[in-house]
Amino acid sequence: MRIFGVSLLALFLPLLALADDKAPPAGWTEVSGGYKKLAYAVWMPAGLKVDDKETSIVSKFGQIRVFRSVVERKDGMLFAAGQINLPPTLVKESPKVRQEFFRESFLDEFNGKLVEEKNVKLGTMAGKEYLATTPKGLARYRLFGTGVQMFRVLVVGTKEQVESKDTDTFFESFRRTPEKLEAAAKEKDKDKPKDK
Repeated sequence: MRIFGVSLLALFLPLLALADDKAPPAGWTEVSGGYKKLAYAVWMPAGLKVDDKETSIVSKFGQIRVFRSVVERKDGMLFAAGQINLPPTLVKESPKVRQEFFRESFLDEFNGKLVEEKNVKLGTMAGKEYLATTPKGLARYRLFGTGVQMFRVLVVGTKEQVESKDTDTFFESFRRTPEKLEAAAKEKDKDKPKDK
């Protein structure tokens, strides 16, 4: 009987894992992004062009690489997600220094004034959420990670847009996808010639 129970459990575990991968609601589509589009997945408004770019930012800490996915709706609301690869100089700084650097960069980017700051998590990954007023309304920004790699998720729009359910849907859908990176690395290793 015990073997039967274990066998039955083994059959249903993969189905339970699939249940966690929800489909986007109507009007949304899943977008993969980051390095080679393998680092994260997030839901973005459907039917709009996703602007995927890799950029480099030169800072006092060195060169920062940013892989980002951005969508702007016709009503002007902006949705953005990104993977940030840090230079060694910034990695060696304390998490507080990194958070302050990215908070100030966010405020500068959107000409914002900080209204609220709170701790958030992405699974076990610690992060911060910032809310700022901007000339056109509000910006809400989440920053996750403390090491070589960080992730950012943000929305910018009117007060009503940023406080809407669309912002919650977008933020709650963001997830890292390390399994895609691992699968790509295994595939690459499989193609390498074996040393004899």
